[in-house]
Amino acid sequence: MLTNLHQTITHSSVLKIISFILGFLFWFSLSRTYVVTTTYTVPVAVYGLPDGYKLDIPETVHVTLSGKRSDMRLLQAPNIAVHVDGSHLTVGQHNLEVSHTTLFLPEHINVLSYNPVPSIITVTQQEATKQPAAATTERSPHATT
Repeated sequence: MLTNLHQTITHSSVLKIISFILGFLFWFSLSRTYVVTTTYTVPVAVYGLPDGYKLDIPETVHVTLSGKRSDMRLLQAPNIAVHVDGSHLTVGQHNLEVSHTTLFLPEHINVLSYNPVPSIITVTQQEATKQPAAATTERSPHATT
């Protein structure tokens, strides 16, 4: 009985299969929980800005994100952007908030840092451009032709 068990355990093809399965399970369990940190250069997108306002805002921001490797692989770098709701902005200077919510990130990915700090949004009133009045000619209803 012990000799049969000993031969089964020490048989090279059985050990190779068992070793491969155990190694794969070990790798799979560790790789899914491994935390990765990556820096992206992302554009700043403004929506909802009322007419008549002009913005001075950085075009891009460098953002450092952290999360599990499996979650970070799902991120598509071209789809990441800082989203700014312009409808809440008033004339003056405002801090650009770069956070989990403005980047529309999955909940398991964290924002570690961003650069430039501070990122300032300057909102100014756009000057109204005067258009020359169009010359109109009106005919009098009593005019004869």
